[in-house]
Amino acid sequence: DSTPGPDDPNARTLTLFDREGNPAGTVGERGFYNNVALSPDQTRVALLRGDPVKGTTDVWVFDIATGKGTQITSNKREDGTRTPVWSPDGKQIAYVGSRSGSEAIYRKPSNGEGAEEVLYKLNGAGLTLQDWTPKYLTFYSQQLGGNIEFALPVTDTDPKPVEIARSQ
Repeated sequence: DSTPGPDDPNARTLTLFDREGNPAGTVGERGFYNNVALSPDQTRVALLRGDPVKGTTDVWVFDIATGKGTQITSNKREDGTRTPVWSPDGKQIAYVGSRSGSEAIYRKPSNGEGAEEVLYKLNGAGLTLQDWTPKYLTFYSQQLGGNIEFALPVTDTDPKPVEIARSQ
């Protein structure tokens, strides 16, 4: 069988480290993980998990204590997902999703229940989320200007990004 699996050399084990840099345990099974983000209360991790058989990448949340994983998104082969970030209270996950040639910032409850909500849509590509503060999601976009950081007000009903920093 030539199908890549957990024994594939590119598969990873999620390993936790203490403050001294010593391994403190592992989370979940070996797999294809990327963009790991620790929850604000440090009890869960959000990450991208690739499925080489389906050719998809989805956002998952793993409970650190139990290793139990919850799939947050359910992408098609042609869809993409990047840069998950936690809401300050840990109740939601925001991420960049690519659907039908456009990228958007989405949010969804971190327990995986309910539908994803589009917060901001870009007709093109190049969004990268950075952080979620109590009032804003911060991001940058090569398409909107590679050296410009934007803030998207998450408390507005129709949020529009605002330029907050520009580097030379």
